Amino acid sequence: MDRVLAVAPVSRVIPAWHLPTFEIVRAPPMETLLDAFEGFDAVLLWPQQEAAFLSTAARLLQTGGGNTIPVLLAIDETTREQDIKPLAAEVDGFVDLRWPAAFVETSLRCAVRNVRLGRNVALIQQAVLAEARTQAATLYRRAVRDALTGLYNRRHFDEILPREHARAKRLGEKYALGVFDIDDLRIINTRFGHDVGSKVLCQAANLLQSGVRLSDYAFRYGGDEFVVLLPRADSHEALIVAEHIVGRIGSNPFVCDGKEIPCGLSAGVAAYNGGNETVEDVFRRADAALVHVKQSAKGRVVAYENISRNPLVSVIAREGTGR
Repeated sequence: MDRVLAVAPVSRVIPAWHLPTFEIVRAPPMETLLDAFEGFDAVLLWPQQEAAFLSTAARLLQTGGGNTIPVLLAIDETTREQDIKPLAAEVDGFVDLRWPAAFVETSLRCAVRNVRLGRNVALIQQAVLAEARTQAATLYRRAVRDALTGLYNRRHFDEILPREHARAKRLGEKYALGVFDIDDLRIINTRFGHDVGSKVLCQAANLLQSGVRLSDYAFRYGGDEFVVLLPRADSHEALIVAEHIVGRIGSNPFVCDGKEIPCGLSAGVAAYNGGNETVEDVFRRADAALVHVKQSAKGRVVAYENISRNPLVSVIAREGTGR
């Protein structure tokens, strides 16, 4: 049985309706009314012109009406337009006291049903929106993240780097790139299997991600190669970050089935120094520094600016470096 809270003047006699599915309960005094409507399925208001009633009724409609419980106005032959005008636009319906009990019950039932339906629709809409947001987040993650390592993927790199380059160029700032490569991953794959090689990739990615600054981006560029983008950093700052990451790889050996898997990391860094340098110029210099490391002594970091000879020619030899 649903319960109806009747808010009426003390002098008003509430009709003794016989409503099989509703219980009519008279409201307490006005000062405690706002604490009384909880637990009821509908509120029946008798219009009054007293300022205290209008103020309380307005607050009731604001806190208790709408999607919570329906609020209906009780009217009869003595009701005047000025009595209901302040509240007519806010209530969910009317009950004419001259109606037979069956009509009153039908009116109350329709109001309760409509509000409950609206509440259910609102809950469904919220659930649908939440699911849509979850799916959108999942799709976005799949679009920008590498499935194996969880780092940003090459596609996202191709979106973020030009954006950062344009920002740095517009504001007269710098940024740096670090290109990393796992040493001898081919040998690991051949000796221990590709499953172990994949685990080595994931461990390297985790150490890479945890070793960069909060403002940096870590990407899996492809295969065993990673790229770190460091906004507002020069070559020296990038060198410090890259050396920290390479050092962590060396001090955290990978262990599989009780066996330590030798795993190292090499890196080259370069910075955007302004002017007419392009995205390709910056990446080519960082990559050339990495090639220089791989051709000389692996497991270390070199900044392009610190290479005495021009390493750009070494890019041609990339396929023969064993990377």
